[in-house]
Amino acid sequence: MVRAAVVLLLMCCASSVWGAPKPIPTWGQVEKALNEHLRQLGDYRPGDLITREDVAPAFAQLRKLGWTVPGQDQIVGRMLDNGHPLVVSLRSPAGKTFMRKISHQAGIYDRLNLVLKQHRGDELIRDLIKLPKGAEIAVAPTDRDTMNLSQLQLIYQKGMATPSQQKRLTEKAQSEMIYTADAWIAAVKQRYPVAAPRPASR
Repeated sequence: MVRAAVVLLLMCCASSVWGAPKPIPTWGQVEKALNEHLRQLGDYRPGDLITREDVAPAFAQLRKLGWTVPGQDQIVGRMLDNGHPLVVSLRSPAGKTFMRKISHQAGIYDRLNLVLKQHRGDELIRDLIKLPKGAEIAVAPTDRDTMNLSQLQLIYQKGMATPSQQKRLTEKAQSEMIYTADAWIAAVKQRYPVAAPRPASR
């Protein structure tokens, strides 16, 4: 009788443990894992443009820690891939130098990406990278945080958009793209549950 009671008690305890949801890591642990992943990217510096391929392994690491990021495909879908013209240009030796001169400017990658979508925009990006003062032109203050295409048109005469065309493009340029590590981590944090179960104290 006593033996049967003990077996029943052990089974109940095991069921309770097995049935409990696995606690997910704290946000501090998640953020630490993401930053450690960034440090392993090699020639990465804060503010650099990052890509889908850069962050994909980090989501796998978070799964190992016990948390699958909800909607991670949507997060990755808001990022450029390694073959995108802007990524290719900014990851060339000269492009990296240019990128690190402009990365402090809020919305700068959106500006450049907008230029790329226009006629011969890829040529303009390459020219900006080559110019000694290209970075200064790229970060020059403009309305609504977009590249001053009319100014660049006067400099390059490459058939860029007219001011009226620029205005229409600007109105469509309210981007939700993720270009930097800070924006990526912020997007992941938005998916972190506010009332998530925490690891049990020992």
